[in-house]
Amino acid sequence: AEFFWDIAKVKYQLACFSKEPIDLHEAISFFEKAADLSSLHGSIFWDEYGIASMDLFTIHGDIKLLVRAIQLFKAALTPKNRKTKNNKDYRPAL
Repeated sequence: AEFFWDIAKVKYQLACFSKEPIDLHEAISFFEKAADLSSLHGSIFWDEYGIASMDLFTIHGDIKLLVRAIQLFKAALTPKNRKTKNNKDYRPAL
């Protein structure tokens, strides 16, 4: 799952640079693969996945993508995905 997440991040950065919708589609495809392979992702994963979905919504205007982004942001805020000392995404508050 970590491998697919890394590829999704690279594809997303490429999409930001190229401004090509196909790159965002590929990034989201890899986020989906990472999500399917593991349920142990922390809030950072769900937030990045949500941002990619929201960016694709701004290009296509498909409301389903916006609803999906909202669901992903909600997943990032659920207690099981929030930052804890046992979560690899943990960063102490400043």
